[in-house]
Amino acid sequence: MNIPWNRVILLSFWQEIFSDAANREKSLRVILAKEDLAADVDLPVVANMTDGYSGSDLKNLCVTAAYCPIREILEKEKKEKALAIADNRSPVIYNGDDVHSLNMSDFKYA
Repeated sequence: MNIPWNRVILLSFWQEIFSDAANREKSLRVILAKEDLAADVDLPVVANMTDGYSGSDLKNLCVTAAYCPIREILEKEKKEKALAIADNRSPVIYNGDDVHSLNMSDFKYA
């Protein structure tokens, strides 16, 4: 008789796999392989900050961190638009080059 695995058992299993900092660092490197990371990003430090995180927790952390530069540029655009309206001029248009690379403060925020 095959019994489906209990969710708690599965979560414990994944926490066992990612329990040490070295494995979390390897996972972070895989998750972030295609991301543009700033020079200040220290993945061993991020791995040490994430004790007890599962693989999905690490992925969620990286997604949240990746939204930080986007959120910053959107706030910048909003302020620029308000200033442009007040000054009766066209607002500055931002593009992908204006979005900063992921940095340590993004990971600390996430």
